[in-house]
Amino acid sequence: MKKEDCLKKQRTVLGKALLLGVITLVAWCLAFGKWTTESWNIPAVYDNPVYSDFIGSAAVFKSINDEGMVPFCWKTVHDLGAPGVGGWNRFPTPEEVQLAFFAFICRLSGLFTGINIIICVGHVAAAITFFYVAVKGFRISWPFAFLGGLAFGLAPYQFAQQPHHLSCQYVWHLPFFPLVWKWLADGEKLAFRSKRFWQILAISFITGLQNPYYTNIFCQLVIVIGLVHLWKNQSWSAIKPQAIIITTVAFAFLLSNLDTLTYRMSGLSDVSDEPIMGQREYKWMDVYGLKMVDFFIPPVTHHSKEFSLFGKQHRIASILSDEQGSGYLGLVGISCLFLLLSMSIQSMIKDQVKNVPLEAWWILWIVLMFTTGGMNAIIASFTGLTLFRTAIRYSILVLLLSLLNAGKVLTSLKVNFDERTPAVLQSLITGVGVIAGCSLILWDQLPRRPTENKIALLTASIQSDEKFVKSIEHLLMANDTNQHPMVFQLPVMDGTLSHRLPPSSHYRPYLYSTKLHFSHGAHSSVIRDQKKLEKQIFRGAEQMEAGETMVLYQRNVEPAIKEIIEMGFDAIYINRQAYYDHAEALQDMLRRLGFETICESDRGDLLCVILRP
Repeated sequence: MKKEDCLKKQRTVLGKALLLGVITLVAWCLAFGKWTTESWNIPAVYDNPVYSDFIGSAAVFKSINDEGMVPFCWKTVHDLGAPGVGGWNRFPTPEEVQLAFFAFICRLSGLFTGINIIICVGHVAAAITFFYVAVKGFRISWPFAFLGGLAFGLAPYQFAQQPHHLSCQYVWHLPFFPLVWKWLADGEKLAFRSKRFWQILAISFITGLQNPYYTNIFCQLVIVIGLVHLWKNQSWSAIKPQAIIITTVAFAFLLSNLDTLTYRMSGLSDVSDEPIMGQREYKWMDVYGLKMVDFFIPPVTHHSKEFSLFGKQHRIASILSDEQGSGYLGLVGISCLFLLLSMSIQSMIKDQVKNVPLEAWWILWIVLMFTTGGMNAIIASFTGLTLFRTAIRYSILVLLLSLLNAGKVLTSLKVNFDERTPAVLQSLITGVGVIAGCSLILWDQLPRRPTENKIALLTASIQSDEKFVKSIEHLLMANDTNQHPMVFQLPVMDGTLSHRLPPSSHYRPYLYSTKLHFSHGAHSSVIRDQKKLEKQIFRGAEQMEAGETMVLYQRNVEPAIKEIIEMGFDAIYINRQAYYDHAEALQDMLRRLGFETICESDRGDLLCVILRP
């Protein structure tokens, strides 16, 4: 091919990729009504009672910007963990570079606007990457790559993950996985310093810096393919490429967790009693495991009332969870999966195992490993390793592989069709097909737009919290030389679901504060001391029925409050939602002890009692 023709072809591919990105962007804006500056400043959720990770993620982005944190270095947060400091060093964070990018976007545009931009970028990047890999890597005809890119870029999985799990929503790099797996399965020689060598090295390194769920399946299938080659060739040299890939991934993963490893080895903080990786109860392996039925269950936000009702009824009847519709493949994805299954079954019946698509074997491994009760659960039951409990997230790989296989099959059919069809008719059929396919994907996969009432409630919640925090700062700093007042937060929480509150709920005031120093986010030894004070306050309290006032005793409350003051705290923050009596008994007791100055949120869910005169 001449250089001019090659450049022209590249420009054509680039133009189609940009068009796909624009359509994805407009579709997302359409789904959430993001047409004004004000609307971009409202997140899709806020203080969700079930999925509270949004608040925690927002707190991380704010702290990265406030503290000037950089990837791979210790991350101390001076506005958390009072009377000491908080930080994000105790547990591994493989997505360090990703989080730095997220925080940078938030710094440029504002916290909530930035998060909306981050979400949108995730969709667009996923669509364009799929299109690029499909066209360049798998030689899929552009109409099928375009439709596949739109289906992948607007996958229901992505909508289910946002904005709670942004690192999970970022699936833009996944299309490179089957490309690497194919190269390995085909037995390509990985010559040192060759183009393929650097491509695989780059993909492996980037994967090691992303969400560990995806790193896990990437490495698993790399190893499985290597073991197959080892069995066939009976030579250790057959797995050299796999060894290079795993080493590169491990290096990137360790680099991203350098701060955690060095922090734990430094001995500067007592983390010896904390596991290096947070574990969950085994039951979540069953609840959030991969379930094939979820591939076909539409989310409750589907545009079709019938589909939405069906999805709602299924979730009411089932005791297991699909993480808010993460498993749904969409009508296009389901069709592609059935195509893959039919091709595989047909090949098996004809005793032509070699003709079974590679994608079918990879999906089979994913299902055997991660389905509820599968190998992932077996490993967890014997080892206690429940890190990859939310295996429903691997449904996005099932969608990806099904779309790629369908694209390859349809491309081969299109070649035969084009040979005996006039060019004008080809263009007409292609245009109509792409428009029809895009319309189906947009109707089926975009969620219903949030109601005006929901948007109003979100806006009111955000404004209430912001106003509440500004009032606290005004009261504590108006006539005080202390420019960093400390706030003791009740109930004391350790980052897990407790006291009827989501784990990250206590970060809400931190999002709007510029000067306050909150007790939440402390190290485990400090949390233990805080819990002792909390226990002292409520010692002997008579537990009443919901709606009735709790009975507290001054002889227990007064010494605890004095100790809190002696520790240097200037106020007590109370989340009323944690208490059956809405914290009325605690507020009355503090008033009887002479603490009359209070600040309450407009929603009435948060209360702050000033301890300093």
